Amino acid sequence: FGGVDVTYGILYAGAWASDVNYGRNTDGPGGAFGTAVANVELDVYAGIKPVLGPVTFDLGFVSYNYLGGHDKGPRRNQVREQDYVELKAGASASLVPKLTTGVTLFYTPNYQQGQGSVFTVEGTAAYELPVFLRMTPTISGTIGGQFGDAGNVKNPYVFANGSDSYAYWNAGLTLGIDKLSVDFRYWDTDISNRGNFCTQELFACDSRFIATVKVAF
Repeated sequence: FGGVDVTYGILYAGAWASDVNYGRNTDGPGGAFGTAVANVELDVYAGIKPVLGPVTFDLGFVSYNYLGGHDKGPRRNQVREQDYVELKAGASASLVPKLTTGVTLFYTPNYQQGQGSVFTVEGTAAYELPVFLRMTPTISGTIGGQFGDAGNVKNPYVFANGSDSYAYWNAGLTLGIDKLSVDFRYWDTDISNRGNFCTQELFACDSRFIATVKVAF
């Protein structure tokens, strides 16, 4: 996966892409071998970050696009439309030196696979440690929750394995050297792995470690 961000004053925009494996449609072209539900996820986002006193606001949107798939449904073994748009509103502040905290609310009226309206809220905290060997270490974490409607008879919310909501969190260390940063992070959720739900590529909700490298120009 990889991404790029551009900022100008309070404006920002960016894109992030990754290969994905959502399984195959066995009733589409290709017969028993089927066609991929999606090959690539491309997220495009933009917004503004106005500042009022010590608070920085973040108002924007994220468009999630799943390319290369046959996801128009509702034919047998075909999922519903994967693409969706999410609105977000957040605020962050550094009220204590070296410590930044924030909260962000996300909302979509029509979530992935047509699962109806979904809310997501998350809080973040980051603390910058003293410089060590030219590196600036920062420890940070996120905790959030997503809320859907598993009781929707027409098209229930399925991402929490039978529940209407789930919690997720991460914690990690970022090492910054000039314009380069390397992040080491642990991710996890409280979603039940009943029926090997979390080991499926589509959901991937089991614990994992991820390393990310960023360069600023």
